[in-house]
Amino acid sequence: MIVFKGFMKLVKKNAGIALMYISIFFSISLMVSKNLNTNTDDSFTASELLVTVIDRDQSPLSKALSAHLGETFTLVPLEDKENILQDALFNRRTQYIIQIPENFQDDFQAGTQELITNKIPDSTNGMYADQTVDAFLNDVRALSLAGYSLEEACAETEKTASVTADISLISEDTGVFSTYSFIFVYMPYIILCLCCYIPPIVLLAFRKKDLRTRILSAPISSRSQSLQLFLGFALLGLGFWVLNLLFVLAMDGKAFLQSPNVSYYLGNSLCLTLVSLAIAFLISTFLKRDDALSAITNVISLGMCFLCGVFVPLTLLGDSVKKFAQFLPLYWYENNVSLLNKVAITTKSQTLQLYQGFGIQLLFCVALVSIALMVNKRMNVIDK
Repeated sequence: MIVFKGFMKLVKKNAGIALMYISIFFSISLMVSKNLNTNTDDSFTASELLVTVIDRDQSPLSKALSAHLGETFTLVPLEDKENILQDALFNRRTQYIIQIPENFQDDFQAGTQELITNKIPDSTNGMYADQTVDAFLNDVRALSLAGYSLEEACAETEKTASVTADISLISEDTGVFSTYSFIFVYMPYIILCLCCYIPPIVLLAFRKKDLRTRILSAPISSRSQSLQLFLGFALLGLGFWVLNLLFVLAMDGKAFLQSPNVSYYLGNSLCLTLVSLAIAFLISTFLKRDDALSAITNVISLGMCFLCGVFVPLTLLGDSVKKFAQFLPLYWYENNVSLLNKVAITTKSQTLQLYQGFGIQLLFCVALVSIALMVNKRMNVIDK
């Protein structure tokens, strides 16, 4: 096992670069996961929106509208002075101000009502409050046209708005972007960086004249040498895969192990590792100098990650980009991860889609290794 021991010594010599990539990836994962955990309970609820109502009309309709907003949102009473209202909105003591002018009820019945609203620019909360006000007034108008008096229409609208539906989740995993989901989305970057840098630089060292001459002079057959190199290659890839899985377990192990899709995540990441090793093998075939390896690794890893949905979600990529990305193995990995992150239990068609992604990744692996072997054989013939 002389060749295998030499392979591992060279891996150990270049462990610093691997630790650098791992540290960067793990640091980013820790920061983002911390942000995810901080925002877990910050989902939007209507009562959290701070609303100020300035009622200058004091009519049954304006009072009904004020009461409806008070039931839906959190009312913040403020003095009816422009500078006070502006300061409160600027300092976020209130998020939405609605001013109901005098004669509002009469104008409403005439179809010419007008409300003055102030909100934070481009605020989704402000848009939601606008929709709530419009929906209330539209319902009141519809009931009034149906024969209800204005007071009855307001009461019926408030009664209807108070009806809520009982909602329960079938599975806690459904629609939840958990910490382990995030790690699997970004895992291709670290796997590609590690596989495309460490194994090629080791294989490049074995192709150097002095080391190659020593190996050829040793009583070791070419087949044994190839098998030992293959063993080192496979063990290194397995180590990278296990290292990432250990990080997943450390960050969100309980939720990951309880997920019904855990086997699919494992299979998908294993296919990714095999593809990354095949790419590394192909790189090592063409590589002549180790000083170019860092640039090649960055181009391949960053390029594929941007095009295949790692750094930019697939849903945000254009159709032409996605069509091109389908010719890259990472696309099929991210397509599987995207599906797994959306569903808790896969249907039959979704399971077939996942296996299709696995198969295409493995076909890429076989194709890349075949090209590398063909090129390597051709280069050996030229060297002779």
